Amino acid sequence: MSKLGEYVFSGRIYISGGEYDEEQAINRFNHLHSILPEMISHIIKSDYDLFKHVPWLLDAPILIEYVSNFQQLRLIKNYGTPRKFLTF
Repeated sequence: MSKLGEYVFSGRIYISGGEYDEEQAINRFNHLHSILPEMISHIIKSDYDLFKHVPWLLDAPILIEYVSNFQQLRLIKNYGTPRKFLTF
């Protein structure tokens, strides 16, 4: 996605919308947050051919939005750039 002339990789992770209590939602957040770098790495490595053709995307930030009905779990985290995940 292009934002203000810069490319950004963005994603959304659904944590809860009311079907989990707060403790379950926190556990879900912690679990997904812990495995996300490995998941991002697999996505980046599987798209290696894309980065060979558009190398400037290697420096695009990866922003992940966590969606939850609990305020403390509703946030956007920066996971660096695809370049970081090619060596992960």
